[in-house]
Amino acid sequence: MKQLHKTLKEKRELEGYSQEYVAGKLNVSSSTISRWETGAVSMTTSQTYSYAKVLGWDELDLLASIAQRQQARPLPLAQMSIEVFDKESYDRIIDLVKELGPQHIILQTKL
Repeated sequence: MKQLHKTLKEKRELEGYSQEYVAGKLNVSSSTISRWETGAVSMTTSQTYSYAKVLGWDELDLLASIAQRQQARPLPLAQMSIEVFDKESYDRIIDLVKELGPQHIILQTKL
């Protein structure tokens, strides 16, 4: 549950929303938001999803964000398969991919 509270708080802060703003959208007090974010008071599933919606997330966005936090490495946004028919094109693609850096991409090749 701590991940849930931390995720919601970080997303709220990232969006630039105050606890008062979120509280107003959810018709609760700002102290309720504070207690939810610290884990002092449990949230119902409905309250959790309503909070996420105020932040611009749907249920899947929230669950995916929590799941990614628990992974040793981030979940990929996409996987690509590229068929290359000559060495020059292969080298150019590899150079472009390497520019992204290892923190952004995992490269697996078959020659």
